[in-house]
Amino acid sequence: MTEQDPPAPPPPAAQQPPLPAFPAHPAYRPQDQWRSMPPPTKTKAGWALGLALVPGLVTWIISLILSIQVISDSKRRPGNGKGMAIAALIIIPVWICVIVLLVVVDSLNDADRDTAGVVTHSGEISSNDLRPGDCTPDDLGEKTYLEITVTPCTSPHFHEAYAEFDLAAGDFPGQAEVSRLANAGCVDRFESFVGKPYADSQLDVLFLRPVESSWTANRAVTCLVSTGSSTTGTLEGSKR
Repeated sequence: MTEQDPPAPPPPAAQQPPLPAFPAHPAYRPQDQWRSMPPPTKTKAGWALGLALVPGLVTWIISLILSIQVISDSKRRPGNGKGMAIAALIIIPVWICVIVLLVVVDSLNDADRDTAGVVTHSGEISSNDLRPGDCTPDDLGEKTYLEITVTPCTSPHFHEAYAEFDLAAGDFPGQAEVSRLANAGCVDRFESFVGKPYADSQLDVLFLRPVESSWTANRAVTCLVSTGSSTTGTLEGSKR
């Protein structure tokens, strides 16, 4: 018997080059900013509440409209800020009540006059509304007054208004000239009220003069007479 050689091994198979490794696709999730953003109606409710806190007719009207819209949408979209909208609707009338109360309280501080214009109840008036026959309990100094407290002249007071006149129209002449004209005008009118020339009198004169900022609309000078201390009753015809 003859031996046969074992069959030759098959040629090695050609190996394929390894496939390139690609990075795994990252998994994405919705961005956090979209998740944290409130729904549109909730944002609207926030605006309604914020505007309700700001005193003003326009802001309250806008707040009222937004609140009504939010409450109307709450039937379809629960949790959309309905509570804030209701709070806004409560805040607005509270603001209105506070303002009305302040107006009422302020009006209680106003002076009362009778049909003849005589002060019957102490209170504050605009300095522009001070008129002859008014008395003030305050010892007025040389400064600007927007409001002045007046009282019946039968009550203790420091000053009594006795005359009022307007300076000539035209360009503002300067504060020093205004003071000179006001002083001269009040001195000229002093004797006809007190019954004695100012040069011979024991009384003092004070005047309220116009200022440059309101010169065009108001050029009135108001003259006041005083004993230098608190007094009761009018000084008209006192010859002091």
